[in-house]
Amino acid sequence: MHMVFLDEFGHIGPFVSKNHEKYKTSPIFGVSGFILDVDQVRDLAHWFHKLKEAAFERDIELAGANSSVWEKKGNSLFTSGRVHKNKRLGYALINNIKQRRGKIFYHGVVKDMTPDRSKPTGLYATVLSHAIREIERYFSTKSSNYLIVMDEHGSRTRLLEGAMKTMFSREKPAKRLVEPPYHVESHLYGTIQMADWVSSIIGPLLTHQEFPVEYAEMEWATKYFKTRVDAASTHSKIHKRTARYVHYGPDGKKTFKSDS
Repeated sequence: MHMVFLDEFGHIGPFVSKNHEKYKTSPIFGVSGFILDVDQVRDLAHWFHKLKEAAFERDIELAGANSSVWEKKGNSLFTSGRVHKNKRLGYALINNIKQRRGKIFYHGVVKDMTPDRSKPTGLYATVLSHAIREIERYFSTKSSNYLIVMDEHGSRTRLLEGAMKTMFSREKPAKRLVEPPYHVESHLYGTIQMADWVSSIIGPLLTHQEFPVEYAEMEWATKYFKTRVDAASTHSKIHKRTARYVHYGPDGKKTFKSDS
């Protein structure tokens, strides 16, 4: 039996361009995290707990919190201004997943819908469905069943309905997925906090790879993490739709960009 821990990266809402007045948050969206044999989960969670206590002792003390339920978000660690001093935390996480025969996993999509056609929850449901199919492909070669645990989401019911449709699809059912994904509160699960850290690396990494000029400030993700992520990941991809998607330049003029 294996466990898959996932969190989202990017932003679920519409995207037009980096310079758009309203729709400028993220050109990609996806889920990412890691796959681990169930026998290794407890050991990795214990290691992460000790890492947090050592790396953030002062922060935990100032918060007056119990380290077991204290959370440090990845997007406060892995940024252009902070990654230089925090990159080794990312290295340690990826290395410890690999040392326990685990794998990094991600599945994302370059957004191509105009704001009037964008359906954020539908996008999430579609990405999750495709992610499940890729994870299923991985486990079909290993003759192993698996469970998926995800960070809680406001559209949990809709996402679970979509996941169940994928599980029991007539054409390509996810036969090795034991149950629909479980949604949990991240501050209570170190494994989901680790998935959050992975996602905080994967999001900028894929964004920089797809848009190296527009998001040159995210070059740190490629510089520090691409080789490590590539060596640790499996059945992962960024899906570039064939349809053309609209962008607005700084002058407000509409342009179209094609994946081909």
